[in-house]
Amino acid sequence: MQPAISLSSRNRGGSIFLTTSSGEDLTGQQRWYYKNREKRIERKDRRRAEIRRWLYASKDRHCECARCDEDRPPCLDFHHPDEKEHSIATMVVNGHSKASIREEIERCVVLCANCHRLEHADPPDCGSERLQPDNHK
Repeated sequence: MQPAISLSSRNRGGSIFLTTSSGEDLTGQQRWYYKNREKRIERKDRRRAEIRRWLYASKDRHCECARCDEDRPPCLDFHHPDEKEHSIATMVVNGHSKASIREEIERCVVLCANCHRLEHADPPDCGSERLQPDNHK
């Protein structure tokens, strides 16, 4: 467990220093982390936006529903026919790499929102067998 960080008023030339709760000075990396909060948030937001644009562009280029022929990107979902490791949306939000997202997408079948809901209906109401990644269009 990492030590708690607090502002300390220990006087070193009139400056306030970041220290751990036990009074130890922070390393240079820890100081940068706490002093550059806005920079870190901005960088994370930029990365998420870039990954979202990449994901939407890849949907736009070569995706259509495996059941009907819907091809409008906002209507398309990634369906995990087997146990999923991660939700694609969660991976984007958490800043996973494009390679790991692409790997997870390869385990999926692309379905439009309506067909995806039907695929998860209980009992199945799709009129055909459940989809697997290798038997879609």
